[in-house]
Amino acid sequence: MNDLNVVAMYGRLTADCETKTTDSGVLIASFPVAVNESWRGKTGGLEKWTNFIRLRLFQKQAEALAPYLKKGTPVTVEGRLKQQRWEVNGEKRERLEVVIKHITLMGGKKKAAVEQVLPEPAGDACPAEAEGVQ
Repeated sequence: MNDLNVVAMYGRLTADCETKTTDSGVLIASFPVAVNESWRGKTGGLEKWTNFIRLRLFQKQAEALAPYLKKGTPVTVEGRLKQQRWEVNGEKRERLEVVIKHITLMGGKKKAAVEQVLPEPAGDACPAEAEGVQ
């Protein structure tokens, strides 16, 4: 039985979306999102923290959304966590990111345009995972 791996968040892009195509033709769009949180600290003052999270889209979703994913764009996202591991000059590195299942651009004309062109993802399959894409 699989464990539960579900992530939901609201945040803003901190940079424009970047796209690349793997050697086998898989289109990947990736972009960072800032997700803010706040709480009352021990002294009663407002404490704040910002999480910076890398998100990824694949294939038709990447193609349809990349033109709209610009710095400052607010989005809501549902997806799953994926840990990426790789080596650079013998040094092991890793990063936790979110593979998007559903995404909504929040606000204005961009949202209406995207809802018209955004295809539904084909299941939970992530085509780049089979290739070990970083």
